[in-house]
Amino acid sequence: MIQELQTTFTQIEQQKKNLLASIADWTPERLALQPGEDAWCATEVIDHLCKTEALILSVLPQGMEDPQPIDKRDRVNFHMLERLFRSEKQVKVPTTAHATLPAMNFLHQEVVQRWDRTRTELAQLLDAIQEDQLKGGIFRHPQTGWLSLPQVLTFFSVHMIHHTYQIKRLG
Repeated sequence: MIQELQTTFTQIEQQKKNLLASIADWTPERLALQPGEDAWCATEVIDHLCKTEALILSVLPQGMEDPQPIDKRDRVNFHMLERLFRSEKQVKVPTTAHATLPAMNFLHQEVVQRWDRTRTELAQLLDAIQEDQLKGGIFRHPQTGWLSLPQVLTFFSVHMIHHTYQIKRLG
C-alpha cells in the first residue's frame, strides 16, 4: 500500500508539472486576467489548488491519530465526486471550504513556491507513514464524507484535472 501511495504521489507531481508547464509562457497580465466577474484567473486557480492541498495536509496528522470508519455512503459520494471532477462540468467551491478560495494579493511565482512547499510536506508525510496508519478515514471532505489517505491523493489528482479544464478555458 505504501508503494502505491508513492506511485500516486509521483503521478500527482507530474500532473502539477504539466499544469504549470501549460501556462509557463503566459505573461503576468494573462495569468491575472479574469474572464468574468465571478471567474478566476489562472493564478487564482493555482492558489485554490495550493490552499486546498495545504488545508487538507494540515489536518492529516490528527486524522491519522484517530481514523474514522468509511461507510458505503462516503465511498459512493467520493466516487460521484471523482466522476464529476473528471468531467468538464463547472462546480462551485462548497461554502464550508471558504478558506480555499483564492486571493489576488500575490505574484504567480509566490503561489507556485507555496505549492512546492506543500508538496514537499506531503512527500515527507508519505515517507514517514506506516502501514497501520492507513486504516480508515483521515480527512472529512465537506461534500463526500470520510476519505482514506489513498482517496485524499486521488482527490488531489481529480481536483487538478477539474481545474485543468478551467485553465484550458482561459487559454
